[in-house]
Amino acid sequence: MDSLTVSASPPLRTCLLTDIYQQTEPVTLYLMTDSKHPLSTALVASIHMPEPSCFTQASKDPAWRATMTTEFDALLRNGTWDLIPRTLSMNVVRCKWVYKLKHQADGSIKRYKTRLVAKGCHQQPGLDYTDTFSPVIKITTVRLLLCIAICSNWNVRQLDVSNAFLHGSLKETVYMEQLSGFTHPLYPSHVCHLYKSLYGLKQALRAWFNRLGGWLQTQGFSGSKTNTSLFYQCTSTSKIYILIYVDDILVTENNLNEITTVIQSLNREFSV
Repeated sequence: MDSLTVSASPPLRTCLLTDIYQQTEPVTLYLMTDSKHPLSTALVASIHMPEPSCFTQASKDPAWRATMTTEFDALLRNGTWDLIPRTLSMNVVRCKWVYKLKHQADGSIKRYKTRLVAKGCHQQPGLDYTDTFSPVIKITTVRLLLCIAICSNWNVRQLDVSNAFLHGSLKETVYMEQLSGFTHPLYPSHVCHLYKSLYGLKQALRAWFNRLGGWLQTQGFSGSKTNTSLFYQCTSTSKIYILIYVDDILVTENNLNEITTVIQSLNREFSV
């Protein structure tokens, strides 16, 4: 029988993290420097223009201050809240500004986008929110409706609602801290009594869906009994179907004039 030679394994040794890092070969990161490449331009632009992570950083830039003022004014015009005195029994939700840079394909800045977000993690069930469920369209329904539209040569339009959650009305009593940088000088200790929904609230999606669904019913649409995200309106001259997926709306119809009228009505009510 042939003999086998077994080599001894080297003994195991515990190393400190500092030893491991010292023994590691340095790694050099390379960036595309070809200025003609659009991805290179976009990458360099995103590196040189970081998005602020808090109000303190954003307030130093006039462009971000302008977008915050625009957002604040829009919320006031929307009747989002009233200022009321604070009491000890209130559960006051905090809020924050969220900043996002929108870029063009070549990497240049398209616009500065600012959004006020409520910290829904501070909400208490049964106190400032109850139901949070909101229906979501089934993918099979989307495929079926598109199949019918294509086979019947119907018109199909896809719409996106601007700031959809801000259109929802709140049924619960919700209090929120005043916004950073926009505290009322005469009432600095007051809080915001919210009437309209905000991004970040636990019931925001449900409030928006109820608002849109309720409006569609006032316009003569009926909700499907098997899929509550599907609305339809059938007359002797036209058939209209509307699918809702969060803030995206799919509209299909066999009459071009009617679909134009529906879109114009949606735009007047919700800014699509």
